Amino acid sequence: MSRKRTRFVAVGACAIDNILDVPYFPEEDSKLRATSMRKRRGGNCPNSLEVLQQLISRDLGHEEPNGDRTGKATSSADSAELELLLIATLPSRKSEQLAFIKSSFDRSLSMDSGASSKPQNRPMLPKIDLSHCVYREDHTEPVSSYIISSQSNSSRTIINHNALPEMTFGEFVSLTHDLLQSQSGSTPGAVEQVWFHFEGRIPQITLQCIRYLRNHRSINAGFAVDPRKLRLSVSVEVEKPGREGLQELAQEADVVFYSRSWAGAEGYDSAETCLNDQSRLILCNPSTTKHGERMLICPWGAKGACATILPEASGSHDPTKEASTLESTECSVVHSPAYISETKRIIDTTGAGDTFIAAMLFGLMTRKQTEETPAQHDRALWSLKQRLDFANALAGRKILQDGFQGLRDLNED
Repeated sequence: MSRKRTRFVAVGACAIDNILDVPYFPEEDSKLRATSMRKRRGGNCPNSLEVLQQLISRDLGHEEPNGDRTGKATSSADSAELELLLIATLPSRKSEQLAFIKSSFDRSLSMDSGASSKPQNRPMLPKIDLSHCVYREDHTEPVSSYIISSQSNSSRTIINHNALPEMTFGEFVSLTHDLLQSQSGSTPGAVEQVWFHFEGRIPQITLQCIRYLRNHRSINAGFAVDPRKLRLSVSVEVEKPGREGLQELAQEADVVFYSRSWAGAEGYDSAETCLNDQSRLILCNPSTTKHGERMLICPWGAKGACATILPEASGSHDPTKEASTLESTECSVVHSPAYISETKRIIDTTGAGDTFIAAMLFGLMTRKQTEETPAQHDRALWSLKQRLDFANALAGRKILQDGFQGLRDLNED
């Protein structure tokens, strides 16, 4: 049995969310009393990491057919280790707000270990490594979000404030060089993977970061392990409408998550039309020949989610010969319906997209691709449709509760 070690690095903002629950969205220049107020750690990447914590822990506590809990990964022939890291810009190490952020991650661990329903020998949630974050010692406030959550129609309006200087490309290079060098301490003979997921907040900097990783991977500069045993994957979230440079990020990533809001602002009326058009744009780009297989994903709320896999480029690219063919090409799009409860009401939609992304990434990193046939169905082998179904189910159940606690106890089917 070989032990595979995957290091998942999420790059994005870490915020503190201040959530106001109101009976309805207020009119301008009016006064309205909130029914409740909550404060919690937020941010796309930290939210996804919190969900991944739970999914990994559930995997480690998977029951064998005889009912015994081994405390080891038993879902496939080869065991796996998944490490979680966050790269974000944070305030001073001495600030009260940073203490709140750190305690929010630690609280997930303590709540898990103290749960009365916790089975005997249930594995603890894996810790999230914050040691590679960028700390701004002259700032005391992190990114802040003020969320108005309307109970009348389950809408949410988000106002962000950020006074922290963003991470520079030079800082990213310094942080990741050290991170990748530490791979040399891994188990001899292990097949390792490093997966970088970018929120896509500052596209110009993010593009530099992705190209730096790809360039150094190709020439094996800065990596301490055998390049034949290190796989590098990059995923990116294309979320905010009107943000310049997101299209360029999609061209460079192995996995792309398009938000419904971004797709709608671009003129797409469905996830299928978005993926078909984006597939043509990516395949027509000469840089496609530098990369292998791509995956494009687009959730569409109550209408479910779609995904497609673009084939690996042949290595030759003749724009004049291939343009007409690619323009008329429609990719094979897989659709999964949304999970909708007929008996429960929506409570908290904040973080639903982050939950969907975490569930998809979990499937991509821990569930191998297989043909969609009953004879080959296995817990460790998921088709693209199964990954989408799992992500939709988890995101659909998340909005029926406040926060992310307890998501790992939901069934996969």
